This record gives sequence, C-alpha cells and structure tokens, in this order.
Amino acid sequence: MSLKFVQMGLGPIGIEVAKTALQKGFEIVGAVDIRDDIAGKDIADVLGLGEKTGIVVKKSITELGNTGADVVFHNTVSRFLDAYPQIVEILEMGYNVVSTTEELSYPYYRYPEKARELDRLAKDRGVTVLGTGVNPGFVLDTLPVVITTPAKRVEKIEGYRVQNASVRRYPFQKKIGTGMTPEEFMNAWKEGRLGHMGFKESTAMIAGALGWKLDRIEEECEPVVAEKPVETKYFKVQPGYVRGLHQTVRGFMDGREVIKLVIRAALAEENPRDEIFVTGNPDIHLIIEGGLHGDIATVSVTANMAPIVIKADPGLKTMIELPIPRNYQI
Repeated sequence: MSLKFVQMGLGPIGIEVAKTALQKGFEIVGAVDIRDDIAGKDIADVLGLGEKTGIVVKKSITELGNTGADVVFHNTVSRFLDAYPQIVEILEMGYNVVSTTEELSYPYYRYPEKARELDRLAKDRGVTVLGTGVNPGFVLDTLPVVITTPAKRVEKIEGYRVQNASVRRYPFQKKIGTGMTPEEFMNAWKEGRLGHMGFKESTAMIAGALGWKLDRIEEECEPVVAEKPVETKYFKVQPGYVRGLHQTVRGFMDGREVIKLVIRAALAEENPRDEIFVTGNPDIHLIIEGGLHGDIATVSVTANMAPIVIKADPGLKTMIELPIPRNYQI
C-alpha cells in the first residue's frame, strides 16, 4: 500500500521515526518543528538524506496546507495536556495520528473528559488517533495482555523492564536522574521532573483489557546509587551519586495486588531484560534477554502501527482496541 505521512517533531525520536517510515517505503509529504534552527530547512537536510526534497519544515501543522497525508507521526511531548491542543489541530485538518505522547496511550485514566472530547472530534473528522511506543504501548502492557491468551485464568501480571542506560542517548540518561544526589533525585521525582512517564497508563490499559476494575493504582520511585565510579559518553558518576532509577507501579483489585510493573534503568546495569510473569492457570513466563532497545523499539512500533491506524474505525484508540500489531514493509 502507498502511505503518505507528515513528521511532526524532529528531535532524536522524530528523526528516527521519519527515517524508519521512509525505509519501510512510506512517502514523506510534510514536516513540522517549532525550533528556529529546524524550521525552514529542507527535510532532507534534517534527516541526512542527501538529495533535496523540496519539503520545507514548517513551524505549525496549519502552515502545511493540504498535503494529502494519510497519517501524522506526532513526536513532540510526553504529557497529555501539552499534546492535547496539538492533536486537536491535527484532527481538525483531517489527519490520522500516531503519537508517542506517553499519557495518550491510555488517556481515559487521568483525563477521561478530554479523552472523550478527542474521541468525538476524531469520529467527526472520520480519522483515528493512537498513542503508542515501546513503553507504554508495547512491552509492559500490550505484550502482557497478548500472552494471557492461552491461560484459562489470570490472577496476577508482573512485568520487569531492566535496562543498561549506559548505551542510551543523553536525554534518557538525564531523565533517570544520572549524576544527582539521592536527595536531589527524590525532590525531582516529587516535582515530576524525572522518571518514566506512562506507567500508570500501562497498568490501567492491562486492567481495561482484562476487564479488571481496579481499586487504586500506586506508584513509587527510588534512586539507584553508584557503589563505584561509572562513566559514559555523557556522564561521570562517583560513588554515592545516582546512576539511575527503580520505579514501580501496582494495581489493586478487591484489596489485592493484581498488577505489578517495574522499570529499573541505570548506568552499567547488569542482566538487562524484559520479563513478564502471568500467574494463573497455567502460569506463563516470558523473558526477552537483553531487553528491547528503547529507541529502536519506539520508532518501530510507531511506524508499524500506521497502516493499522489508517484502516481502523475513526476515534481515539488504544493498543488493546486495534488488531494485533506486526511488522510492516512495502
């Protein structure tokens, strides 16, 4: 199938989403980024394509006019309320949306009224909007839900994502608190300046998929402190300072913990992996040794969901409402 896309947001993830989409045979027909050093450039210069395309990066989606795009890849912000006006603008122009905004992955948890507004607008325009990525979007929500299929009964789901952050890009190493004192880390966590976004959304998505009515969702985070010097391309961390985080979210039903999700991301972390346990009949244990690379998986899930999204019924969708995700290549 021929698929035309607009790339909105040309940070590290947005650039890789666009490149991945092009490698899949999709056609870029527009690009948007608000930064002065990006806007006005030919998209070929931004993506390192070589030959000029004539597609100039605009500062807003409305400046593009009618591009004939099938979908907009939206890779700008993490919080739903920040993304909301951008998504509304895209939908009003009649475009489908695949976004990596973490809180958009299951917005009915935190923002049910605005989520319903997006759903109504998308249906009015005859288009579809999806929030996805690797986590939330796949490894600790969609994947655990899928592997419950061969179980007669499910009593509890646990998911663990352990990452060696030394191989990740600078923004990731920074957002896990690298180089802070433990006190600075906890203050930043309480103020919402660090940590993994979308963890509660993943928990709510799992519960929604299984028909579980949770009493509450609890979240906590603590620093992983270096016991010996650790050095990466971006940071030098001395003993006693933070090299990462250990974040946990728990979902309770009828007073009992039924969902537990953990992400441990730290410099020089050993035994990286993605691991899922389903307690039930039968018990199921899945482990991905080495774990999925966060950036690669994020851009791949985003690009691979586009053909599914443009064929879906209009409205605001979550990963558990769409057909089984898969790799797509023209």
